[in-house]
Parts: sequence; C-alpha cells; structure tokens
Amino acid sequence: MNRNRIFAIAITVMWIITFGIAMDNWTIGICIGITFGMSFGLLDSSKEEENGNE
Repeated sequence: MNRNRIFAIAITVMWIITFGIAMDNWTIGICIGITFGMSFGLLDSSKEEENGNE
C-alpha cells in the first residue's frame, strides 16, 4: 500500500467521524467522508498504479 492510498484512507476515516458526530447522522457522515476520500484519491484506478502513473 503506497503513501497516497494510506493518506486517502486516513482522510476518509477522519471525515466520517467528524461529519457523523457533527450532524448526529452516521449515514450522512459516511457518505460525505467517502466523498472527501474520493477527492484525495481513495478510489483510483488500479491500472494507473500498475503502470506507475500516479
């Protein structure tokens, strides 16, 4: 697991907890957390990683 993937997972978990507590609704927290994680590269294509294009 490379550093970019670890960073994206950490950002996702942080936002899930933050929005889940702030909005008193864990479903919205999970959705917004995953959205923020996607913006930091959580769901990158595995083909890009195999080719070395990150």
